[in-house]
Amino acid sequence: MTDIGYWSVLIIQLLLCAAIIAGSWLCFRRTRIWIFLMLGIFIGLFWPVFDACTNALLDRSMTQVLEGQTPALFPFSLMAPGDTGWTGWQMSPGEFVTKFTYAKHLLQYLLLAVLFALLAWAMKGVRLPEKED
Repeated sequence: MTDIGYWSVLIIQLLLCAAIIAGSWLCFRRTRIWIFLMLGIFIGLFWPVFDACTNALLDRSMTQVLEGQTPALFPFSLMAPGDTGWTGWQMSPGEFVTKFTYAKHLLQYLLLAVLFALLAWAMKGVRLPEKED
């Protein structure tokens, strides 16, 4: 990815996070349902930090594996350099990165589903104020 592409994606992500945080704040102010704040905190603050930390750990572990070492931290210790064949749980770095990325996405969608389920539960029986003209 070029520098322009990288900065474009970063700016778009920051704008979307800001819009989600602002929208969840406005929804909270209108309804006083705290799940809106939790949704904004999760999407705007928690997930980017979690994603950056796991990517840093993945990069460090990938460097160790490519140098012929075994990472000490699980699940990164499942990576093995070269052809793993039938060695049990060990997998190649490419296979590990693919499965790790899918697991992170699955976790993100699962947490979002739980937050939306809590939001639906909290909204049950809530009457929104009538809009004055």
